[in-house]
Amino acid sequence: MSEQGITRTELGTIRRIEVGDARRLVEIGDAVLVDTRAGQFYEEAHATGAISVPFEEIRRSADHPALRSVPEGHTIVLYCA
Repeated sequence: MSEQGITRTELGTIRRIEVGDARRLVEIGDAVLVDTRAGQFYEEAHATGAISVPFEEIRRSADHPALRSVPEGHTIVLYCA
């Protein structure tokens, strides 16, 4: 881990995808949505099926238990809207 938190290598390949592409990946079961907002915002509203892992927790460690539970080969889609 760098002084700035996790590195790209620690997270794997990071890329931006369009909302429609993320939706399709989730619909076919190849992706998991991760809401990176603080817990209270997740509780107020979140995308159907999304799990909550606040960004600060991811930044501290990419080895978060919720992220480890994602099946091998699945895409992790992070969002904060």
